[in-house]
Amino acid sequence: MNSILTFIYVLVTLCILVYASAVYIGAIRFNEADLFNIINSDYIGLILAGLILLGLIILFYIFKRDKKNYYITKFTQEGEINITYETIKSIAFRATSQVKGLKEVKVFVRPSGDKLNLLIKVLILPELNIPQTTMEIQRLVKSQIESVAEIPVGDVKVVVENLAVTTKLR
Repeated sequence: MNSILTFIYVLVTLCILVYASAVYIGAIRFNEADLFNIINSDYIGLILAGLILLGLIILFYIFKRDKKNYYITKFTQEGEINITYETIKSIAFRATSQVKGLKEVKVFVRPSGDKLNLLIKVLILPELNIPQTTMEIQRLVKSQIESVAEIPVGDVKVVVENLAVTTKLR
């Protein structure tokens, strides 16, 4: 819904901008008498109030953040525990640091029911075996998150974006 409202807001703003620009450069004639007739109309106040209200609602939804999308909740006998996705990313980064030959690591967390799916994008050194390295990343990340945070992990997808460029000193 947020993207639909953003689209409507941008579309209306663009139409107003195009119309105002056309009037400014003279492509469209602007008659002040017509404006006076529109302003004196009985319904113009209602229309303007509706447009202002619609604009405020759209702006509210555009900038509203949904906090429940940023953490996962676990319930224990002692109470509720909220673990942020940033914490999950930190655990994944720590697990990938155990793998030799990774130059750049990006972690993305996506909830899927009661499990978390992770997408990990890496740059690796060219001399490493890609399938073995990615399987090791998957195993380490899954076991670290499940043991440290006690959150079930679904898929751990590893994307090797490129081979890392190694620089040799002269």
